[in-house]
Amino acid sequence: MSSLANDKGLSNRQHRLWLWILAATFAVTVAVYWQTSSFGFVNYDDTVITRSGRQIERGLSPASLKRIFTPVNMATYQPLRDLAVEAVYEFSGTEPAGYHRFNLMLYLANLAAVCWLLNLLLGLFGVEGSGSNRTWAAVGTALFALHPVHVEAVAWMNSGKELLAGLFYFLALGLYIGSRGRSIFSAGYAASWICFVLGMLAKPSGAAFPLVVAALELSAWSSGRKARETAARISPYLALSVLAGFYFALRTTAAMDSWLQGSGWSHMLSMASVLGRYVLNLLVPVNLCHSYPPPFFFGEYDWRFGLDLLIDISLVGLIYLFHRRGRSEVAFGLAFFLLNLLPVSGLVPIAIFMADRYLYIPSFGLVLAAVAGLRWLWSTSAVSGRRAAYVAGVVVMLACMTAISYSRCGDWRNAVTLWRSAVLTHGNFQFNHYGLGNAYYKAGRREEALAAYRNANRFRENFSCLYSIGRIQDQLGDTTSARVHFARAAEIFTPDMTGQMQEMAHVYRRLGRREDLAGHLVNWGKVSSDDTAFTLKLADELAGLGYPQGALELITAASSPIEDKPGFYLASAREYLEAGFPEVAAGVIGLARRSGAEEDSTLLLEADLAFARGEWENSAALYTDIGESRLDPLRLEHLAAASLHGGNPSRALALFRLLASSGGEPSPAGINNIGAVLEALDSLTAAEGHFREAVALDSAYADAWYNLGRVLADRGEVREALNCFSRTRSLEGPGFDTDLAIARLYSRLGRLDSAMQYYAAALSFGPRSAEGLLEAADTAWRAGERATAANYYKRLQALVNPANLPPRVLRRAQ
Repeated sequence: MSSLANDKGLSNRQHRLWLWILAATFAVTVAVYWQTSSFGFVNYDDTVITRSGRQIERGLSPASLKRIFTPVNMATYQPLRDLAVEAVYEFSGTEPAGYHRFNLMLYLANLAAVCWLLNLLLGLFGVEGSGSNRTWAAVGTALFALHPVHVEAVAWMNSGKELLAGLFYFLALGLYIGSRGRSIFSAGYAASWICFVLGMLAKPSGAAFPLVVAALELSAWSSGRKARETAARISPYLALSVLAGFYFALRTTAAMDSWLQGSGWSHMLSMASVLGRYVLNLLVPVNLCHSYPPPFFFGEYDWRFGLDLLIDISLVGLIYLFHRRGRSEVAFGLAFFLLNLLPVSGLVPIAIFMADRYLYIPSFGLVLAAVAGLRWLWSTSAVSGRRAAYVAGVVVMLACMTAISYSRCGDWRNAVTLWRSAVLTHGNFQFNHYGLGNAYYKAGRREEALAAYRNANRFRENFSCLYSIGRIQDQLGDTTSARVHFARAAEIFTPDMTGQMQEMAHVYRRLGRREDLAGHLVNWGKVSSDDTAFTLKLADELAGLGYPQGALELITAASSPIEDKPGFYLASAREYLEAGFPEVAAGVIGLARRSGAEEDSTLLLEADLAFARGEWENSAALYTDIGESRLDPLRLEHLAAASLHGGNPSRALALFRLLASSGGEPSPAGINNIGAVLEALDSLTAAEGHFREAVALDSAYADAWYNLGRVLADRGEVREALNCFSRTRSLEGPGFDTDLAIARLYSRLGRLDSAMQYYAAALSFGPRSAEGLLEAADTAWRAGERATAANYYKRLQALVNPANLPPRVLRRAQ
């Protein structure tokens, strides 16, 4: 009885100790990571979460679910991550706090799963020593929870995928252990396989799970299960991993196309170096960073490389040694670490070779090995003083890890703090300086961004650095230095820099090298002709540059994978007409005719083209050939306008009156158009009457209010015109034409402050309007705002050939 009472008392004490350790672990974890609730987005792939309204802001819907599970382009297939993000959006929108708290809750769920799994594994291996399995599992959970290498997985919003994958991975392994002795058709085994599937849908890095299960079978059950039975239990997991591997190889954009340095040997040596660095980061978690210098092997055999190789060899040797000595739990923990690094080790070349987040699942193996080692030390030390020293050592270690994790977590506060930390930690890496420059630039700190870009460019001349330096110098008014950097960027640009199309376009425009840009875009589009959307984007660039023939070549190339070529050409021609590129549209209409497009549709486009070109008589004749009865109201308006400009105002008025009376009642649009014709004929009084009638019929007709304001302004009735333009603005919101008209009227009234305000608003919509910039600059000069005026004059200089500018612009821009 006394023995039973003692055992029960010991059990109660161990249970309380287990609860205290877990409670303290969860409390400290929350204390470390709660600060992320006030963090913002960083410019390090968190666009996956915000997406600027293009995708995620649709929330959960059939369309978003289809996009999530059948993506067109992807780095890796992670639908569960995207689904979780969409779900958080339903509650948090684009506020970052919700995503950070979601990550923290996921991490706490992971810790519960880790504690459960450690308890199962310690019991499975029958680890010898004092203390219950649950108590030591709680100690291991504390080591896992507070390790600084996990900060990236929790503090970075986009790393929710690591937490989801880890949660389902740990659950899958625990359920697999629990299904021992049962068939593969049991509920526990099925639940394990489902968790494995969910983990793979969160992130495919869990693909090593079948190998881990095989290692577990060999370590824990080698004497109790036949090879055929073991293979049968592993096969369902292995089949899914193989299928995922094939899918990843075919669809992913995260992998690189070749070995590092073009050599398989150099690639393997780089992998060996990375493994050594990972072990060091886990054992001595200092100088952690989100952007490590790639430890690529370039042929230099130095002491660091030797240390990495020594660590790798020692790790493999320890697995063998512990397995031989019957310490299977330690051998399995080390094997768990190595096997789970395989998917992210670079065995299949990947773009990012080294990252803390890659250690999230593998680190569990070292935690298991560490707990087994601590428990063994505890059991071999019967002296209370020595045990007290062990406890103190573990507490000090956890305290140090907590302090490092808290500090490291603060690095993720925003993009600037993140990249500043990267530069301080690994200042020998060019990319970190470039990332800091991007962070400063997005924060509006251009001077600091310029310094960071210059530091990055000192390592080795880089197109992106040179372009960014030139861009900021342009914005700061140092146009001469900007041109020097743009010219150098153009010299080192190569055709394979497909990610810098827009930047290179800006460089060529800034340097006035339009022919170079046109030739570059044509060649580029032909190489990318299998991507229709991208090729058409290049065609749009060419059209905007004034090279219709080049645009036409790319449109022809883009049509190659299209089955309905006539329909494609007709739609493209219509788009180019609406976009204001009639010359390109003319060529595409010719392609449509040659491909057998419908005659009536082609004729309509030809009439629209003639109208867009200002060929009034030709367009009127083409519309007439089609027949007025077959024209929609918009094309009837075109016919009326063409008739007016073609010298047939009577027909124009008749058509506009017909449109105005369509439907049996006067049409505000038709009356407005009649007023526009009369205004063009300088019948301002009659035009004013029609515009007033139009707004009387529809007081929310913004176009009529605008036209009325324009007529009143021409007649010198400035204040009433101002009221009309203000009414227009209240109906359709701010816009270039309306704000520019209001600015001009305020300038005429001498209210220069108000005029400058509206000029600024107008130029936010039309920043490349030379007319608007000149008027804004002159108004600012009149108001005595010389710095503002000089800025406008400089912007005007960047748009217009200095020879075509008034002398005052060059003089005042200094």
